[in-house]
Amino acid sequence: MQQVGLEWFYRLLQEPGRLWKRYLVTNSQFLFYLALEILGINIHQRRDS
Repeated sequence: MQQVGLEWFYRLLQEPGRLWKRYLVTNSQFLFYLALEILGINIHQRRDS
């Protein structure tokens, strides 16, 4: 599983009650920010003082 990059999936199958929320939330956030990056949308506005 480590060699193919699926160790997280193995861990999720071993302890679904403890890990499902962590993976659901963080993976969703990652995909959201990835989509924004691909679309060229900057949600962090810089304030010049």
